[in-house]
Amino acid sequence: MAIYKIFPVNDATIYSHPLRQDLNTGLDEVLELTEQQSNTGTDYYPSRILIKFKDTEIQDVFQNKIGANSYSASLQLYTTENRDLAATQTIEVYPVSGAWDNGTGKYLNDPSSSNGVSWTYRDNSTAATAWLTSSFSTGVTASFSGSAYGGGNWYTGSGFINTASFTLVDNLDLDINVTNVVQKYSASLFTSQTYPTGITNNGFILKRPDSEEFGAVNQ
Repeated sequence: MAIYKIFPVNDATIYSHPLRQDLNTGLDEVLELTEQQSNTGTDYYPSRILIKFKDTEIQDVFQNKIGANSYSASLQLYTTENRDLAATQTIEVYPVSGAWDNGTGKYLNDPSSSNGVSWTYRDNSTAATAWLTSSFSTGVTASFSGSAYGGGNWYTGSGFINTASFTLVDNLDLDINVTNVVQKYSASLFTSQTYPTGITNNGFILKRPDSEEFGAVNQ
């Protein structure tokens, strides 16, 4: 069985911490699912990951490699550092609703950069196109807590969510089947199908479940 790999064209971590909600990290080498605790210890601020692959590369795989054959598609990310992990980790992967700009910022830039996607904005702090927090399109949602408005918009429900769970003794590299979502991307690309059969490829968002994100520290 042949394996074909494509690499992301855009990726960024977005942070809900009040001091980093406009921060762009589009050029950071490492993506981060973490949770920062407030000085009082009562509030928790998660990060999320956005990642997107080129339409042209997806099309090339289907047109010139797979053809009419059956296939399976997986999203793979590799762990670099783990700290203070809970006994069980769950990661959810959804297709993003709406375009976003990668930007050229880094976490440690001083002054910080806000010229691309962040927790608050899908583009940058100048154009200031905010992620929706209400009045969603059919099948689209978001989740936030307290002052952490934003954090992306994504399709949800049956056929749109994929999850992976780990324990401390597992291999923590992510390898999650996203065939259901890639089928919807290809239906949009090749036959112009619309929701719910086809959706525009705006990439994936990776996050922890709502019940874990704004709760006890779970890095």
